[in-house]
Amino acid sequence: MREANHFQESLDHIEVYEKQICDKLQVEEKAAKWMDEAQSLDTADRFINSKCAKYMLRANMIQEAEEMCSKFTREGTPAMDNLNEMQCMWFQSECAAAYQRLGKYGEALKKCYEIERHFFEITDDQFDFHTYCMRKMTLRAYVDLLRLEDVLRQHAFYFKAAQTAIEIYLKLHESPLMSESKEQEVNSGVCGDVLLRFFSS
Repeated sequence: MREANHFQESLDHIEVYEKQICDKLQVEEKAAKWMDEAQSLDTADRFINSKCAKYMLRANMIQEAEEMCSKFTREGTPAMDNLNEMQCMWFQSECAAAYQRLGKYGEALKKCYEIERHFFEITDDQFDFHTYCMRKMTLRAYVDLLRLEDVLRQHAFYFKAAQTAIEIYLKLHESPLMSESKEQEVNSGVCGDVLLRFFSS
C-alpha cells in the first residue's frame, strides 16, 4: 500500500484503506491512528473528521474524539454540549459504548439517557403536526407521520442505547460496586431512571 503512494495524487484515500484493513483485524488503536493521519491530510473534510472521531471512540480515546469533533462545532461551547444540541446520536452511542468499556457506567448511562431524550423530543415535536395536517387536509403526510410514530423507537440508535443501558444495569446487578463513591457516580443525576424510561416509552 505504501508503494501506491507514488501513484496517488490524494493520500487520504490510502490512509482510509489502511484504516479499514486495521478495522477488519480489530486493531482499534491502529485504525484510529490511520484515520487521524488521513484527517490531517485534508482537515476540511467533515466525513473523514467524523470517521476519525468514531474510531477514536472505538479505541476509548474519548477526549481526543471530542477535540476532533470540536473542529466543526460552534465556537465558545463545549463540543459535547453542541453535539447533544444537534442530536448527534452516532457520537453519543459510540461514546456510551466507550464509557462502558472503560467501566465508567455513570457517564455511559448519561449518554444513553441523552439519546432517549432525543427520541422523546422527536415525539413531542410532532404534536403540532397533528392539528396542522387536519387543518390543511394533508392526509397522506399525516398517515406517514402515524406510521413513523409506530416504528420510531425501533431505530438503531435507540436500540443500541437501550442495549447498552440494559447491559450496564445487568452487570451492576450481578456484581454491585463496593466503593461508595462509584455507587454515587452510577446513581447520580438522571442515571437511576434510564432503564425505566426505555421500557416505559
